[in-house]
Amino acid sequence: MTAALEEIVLHPSDPLLLAFRMMALGGAALYALGVVAGAFGSHRVIPRERLVALTIGALLLIFGGDLDGVYLVVALNVVFLGALVVEHPRIEGPSAQEG
Repeated sequence: MTAALEEIVLHPSDPLLLAFRMMALGGAALYALGVVAGAFGSHRVIPRERLVALTIGALLLIFGGDLDGVYLVVALNVVFLGALVVEHPRIEGPSAQEG
């Protein structure tokens, strides 16, 4: 992920090469799967929204070769933020009300 972000910072208005998009996908996948594992470990709930966001992000990164790198990063962040907003009440809501 870091190499892809560095490439975007150096060439923000250029399309991101496939190799860098795959690096970004790898970083996003590791992050999302880590969040899924953490949520399951602490709440015994699988955050399906995060897996859907990862799938959408993967499709965006695989097929978004014509988009500028900055737009890809913004779109990926919007997708994951949307997943967070949707999943938070479902996962944290019941446990927050107990304590």
